[in-house]
Amino acid sequence: MPEPQPVANKAELARFETCSRKSPTSLDFSGQCGRPLRAAPADWQCFADAPGRQGWIARAAERPGTISFPLLLNGNNATLSVGFLRSYEGFGNAQLWLDDDVGRAMSLNGTWDSPTSEPDLLVVSAATLCGPTCAAASATRGKKGNHRHAAHVRMLPEPQRSTRKFKLLLLESC
Repeated sequence: MPEPQPVANKAELARFETCSRKSPTSLDFSGQCGRPLRAAPADWQCFADAPGRQGWIARAAERPGTISFPLLLNGNNATLSVGFLRSYEGFGNAQLWLDDDVGRAMSLNGTWDSPTSEPDLLVVSAATLCGPTCAAASATRGKKGNHRHAAHVRMLPEPQRSTRKFKLLLLESC
């Protein structure tokens, strides 16, 4: 029987680095809330909005606050995984960025058409989010090749009286 071939060619596959060892940062908010870098803004709280489903939840606001967590990235090909809840009703969108590079923010869409509420996982190359301040922080490496950053998440503004929310479940890097 012939061996299955990869979908991408070898050169494309070589550009990706996978987590072959323990992740430098693994923040699973379903078990523990984790400590933000600063006190969480009033519109962000960590709790279980359904039994067994804890996470950092942002409530709709016209001027939303930003929650930030310390993050270690490893090497030049680091990746960041972000877990969040998606639902067909009552959820809004958020942005994710590293350090002060808000101009490189990535959108996190908390809504979809499926009549379910399910966790979703976005895996993104840190280089996609990395602008000038992130690049400067990446130049300072620790003993294990890790570099320190701050991951920021902010729900997009919602009109007054909106009941939408956004739920952050996981931040992990490698």
